[in-house]
Amino acid sequence: MAVSGGQKFFHSLILLFLCIGIYTVRFDTEEDKCVMTYMYEYPQYAKVPLDPNIESAFSKYNLYLYGEGQYFERVKNLQLHGVPVLYIPGHGGSYKQARSIGSVLLWKNIHKPGVNHFNVFTVDLNGELVGFYGGTLEAQTHFLHFCIQKILSLYTADPRPRSVAVVAHSMGGIIARGVFTLPHFDPRSISTIIMLATPNLSPVINVDKYIAEYYEKVNCYWLVHAAGLKDVSIVSIGGGPRDYQVPQAITRLPLNSSKNTYSTLATAVPKVHVSTEHQTIVWCNQLVLVTARFLVDMLSTDTKQLTSDVTKRTRLMNYHFRQNPGSGVIPKSDSPRKVRLSPTYHWSEVDEYFWSFDKDAAGQGTYFTFSIDKLVETNSPNFVSRTDSKREKWIIACKMDKGSKCTEGFDLSGQAFSTPKYRIIHLDLVELKEQGFTQIIYPMTKSSPTKVLDVNSLSDLEKITTVPVPHVFSNLWTWNKGYLFDITDDTSTSRFYYQIKLDGFQNIYQAFKLTAHGSFETQHLRVQVPWDDGQTIYAENSVVASLHSIPMNMNQSVVLHVYSDSSDPLSLEVKVDFFQVLGGIVRNLGVSLPVYVLANIIQTFMFQLNQVQAGKPCYAIVDAVEVTSKPYKVQPFMSMLKAVYFKPTFAAIWAVSMLPRPDMIILEQDNQQWFNFAPLFLFLFATELFAVIRVILTLVMLLVSPILFRLYKLPYVGSLKDSSMVKFILHSLVLAVCTSKCSSFAFLYMFIASFLNVCFLKKTALLNPAKKPPLPEKQSDEAQPSDLEVKDGEPQDGSEGNAEPAGATGDKQSDDDGSKVEESKKERPITNEPDRTSPEEDCFSVNCILLHLWLWLFLFSLPSLGVLIINFRAEMKLPRDPLILQATIASLLFIIQSMFPGYDGIKTSKLRLLSWFKFPIMVLMVVFSSHSLHRAPWFILAYLGLHTVTQII
Repeated sequence: MAVSGGQKFFHSLILLFLCIGIYTVRFDTEEDKCVMTYMYEYPQYAKVPLDPNIESAFSKYNLYLYGEGQYFERVKNLQLHGVPVLYIPGHGGSYKQARSIGSVLLWKNIHKPGVNHFNVFTVDLNGELVGFYGGTLEAQTHFLHFCIQKILSLYTADPRPRSVAVVAHSMGGIIARGVFTLPHFDPRSISTIIMLATPNLSPVINVDKYIAEYYEKVNCYWLVHAAGLKDVSIVSIGGGPRDYQVPQAITRLPLNSSKNTYSTLATAVPKVHVSTEHQTIVWCNQLVLVTARFLVDMLSTDTKQLTSDVTKRTRLMNYHFRQNPGSGVIPKSDSPRKVRLSPTYHWSEVDEYFWSFDKDAAGQGTYFTFSIDKLVETNSPNFVSRTDSKREKWIIACKMDKGSKCTEGFDLSGQAFSTPKYRIIHLDLVELKEQGFTQIIYPMTKSSPTKVLDVNSLSDLEKITTVPVPHVFSNLWTWNKGYLFDITDDTSTSRFYYQIKLDGFQNIYQAFKLTAHGSFETQHLRVQVPWDDGQTIYAENSVVASLHSIPMNMNQSVVLHVYSDSSDPLSLEVKVDFFQVLGGIVRNLGVSLPVYVLANIIQTFMFQLNQVQAGKPCYAIVDAVEVTSKPYKVQPFMSMLKAVYFKPTFAAIWAVSMLPRPDMIILEQDNQQWFNFAPLFLFLFATELFAVIRVILTLVMLLVSPILFRLYKLPYVGSLKDSSMVKFILHSLVLAVCTSKCSSFAFLYMFIASFLNVCFLKKTALLNPAKKPPLPEKQSDEAQPSDLEVKDGEPQDGSEGNAEPAGATGDKQSDDDGSKVEESKKERPITNEPDRTSPEEDCFSVNCILLHLWLWLFLFSLPSLGVLIINFRAEMKLPRDPLILQATIASLLFIIQSMFPGYDGIKTSKLRLLSWFKFPIMVLMVVFSSHSLHRAPWFILAYLGLHTVTQII
């Protein structure tokens, strides 16, 4: 059965979309704007000795103290009097990564009299790949506990530290949270955790059961004991779009609603506003400086140690990582500070709704005032102001009595936020009026360095412009041109602020390029996600906006704030960024592709076996995929399950069944990355990925098959191959040894053995093609009389009355031979069934698709093999193998299948009804393994088990 041109075009298009998505995630990101952090002097590390029993139990792990120059000479004997900070590396990380934060912290306070300095410790965790293999997570957690105890014991002189501040990268952040689950750990010994690019919600690749169990234990503990852990301040910072290794959505904390925790991205952190790669985030100078300032500001003037005041820590956390007013002065409380107003300043009331500061009008000292009552009465309560001034107290509110001037006011500058160019404040004048305030005051002088001070007071209608976002496929009929919307009005030439509601921008798969068109001046853009401050984006003139997570049933839309440097007419172009749409699907849901590839494989395998059981010819694998591998066999079940899952009755039944939550519910509720048509896109992408894998295996087969077939022709080799006893002994011994070392070795052996067998079957099938049925032929005039049909005693063909002259016989014979094929085509009925196949060809087709199941079993175990080679190559044995049981079962099934290589038993099996369970297995695999990949091998084994049983019984 040939694939039509339309089908080829469709598959090529989907494959192109998949490649675009992968390219976008990996390469199509903003340029790297991070500045390298350099050391002031050569970094050195002093090993901290631990208890001999601990060193013996954790011989691969170590604890070091970071230092430079003369400071290192003073502290290498471990006589310490500073503030302890502990750095924890992550997946494959090095303890030497502490040098960036260590060097900056060291030189922050080392020359300041009366201020304590920092002692930065760092943990050597042997560079273990704990993002792939969770067998050592518990050991690392216990070692971290001992390290914290040791660090605090090094300080003997008062004031002694009672807690340690932790800076953790990647999986180190999970270990830092995991130490709280230990029964004898004192939660007061860690006061603050700063996590850099840590996958908090779930593993990046959930392919290891030990990682899954560890995450479940840690996240459940923090949710259940949130009240008891309220004194621990946690900041989680994701890298942003450039971090293609850890999606931004899973860097959020599961307890993000707590006041003492905050999740954000580097692009939203004040004074950073850059995206970082996964490793870059450790040394990105902009972020390192913010982190160092946060730790320095937490020092208590009384104890010379990190403050134990949780309220102060929370206020500092908000100041440095969420909303920095830009004045350099840290507010001491959440309430505005009182300020004295100068009696010598001139008072100048401004009656304009759109006003810009003019230095010539300031004089020696002027208070420019705006009446709150007048602005509210004229329905202009939305007050927006910006300035380039770096000083504090640049905007004040006061309560003025009639006939008098204010003598004191309240500093509102702490409510502003800083952008790369301006400090901006948004005020609700109705709310200020309810608090008793009457005036907004700007104290200015002619000599003030302020160049920009603008005010816009807008009505509710003027404040928000609603722009509907186009459909995700709108580029197809606009020829990649965006939609242009005018957003300016003619009310004033001094308006600089526009708020645009992007109506309909509330789906995880959407991505838009937003471009503000105006004069040649710069347009400053701020993309605000109402439900998550951490997704805020700052840009100039143009920005690509997408959502990394969205809560269920969210009906709010993204808001774009435009701060223009000119008052010229402004328009907004909204264009779907289709590359980013595809990149978002791959970034957020790409880890689910293996399960959907398996769904393609199992659908194809079921179809092939049904053909064998029915005694019909087997399709070639390419044709079988085209016939049977359809997304409508998966999507409806996912949609129906989601529709009924939250119904009370169904939820109660599900709870009683003790089944885990469906993975799509986890992705939607916890990770907030799911959308309704995700299974459709994933299935289509997986179909093309399956095709690429088939092509690669086929090319390798073409190279190996001739060599292998010649090898089997050697004396004794062929007989040994056909000996069931030899295969049983060989496979049993090799698999026993491989499984004892690492399950991945066993899966690799089974894949290689299956691959070699398929290569041999391919050559055998080529040498033993099926005999084609004879084509119907017309009888020639030279046929014998016995071959002729006789009717009423007269010959019907070749009779004397119809005989041709001798000279014409050759020409007629040639004409008959030339027309045989055309006549046979007319006489043969057209059917979708393949041509007749031989048993050898059927055996090759079935084994070829079976080979892909063995391949994916090996691929699921590949992370364990990488960990063994990198971290445990000296022992050549994985301590806690996550797939040891699966490998044992797979070995038994493989040996049984090798003993019964044919498929005659399937046709006459007494258990043919078991085939009805194969489709539910595929559906359950998609439901429960789309995110929890560590469950997928069990479904493969269940399918192989059913297949093996029907093969032998």
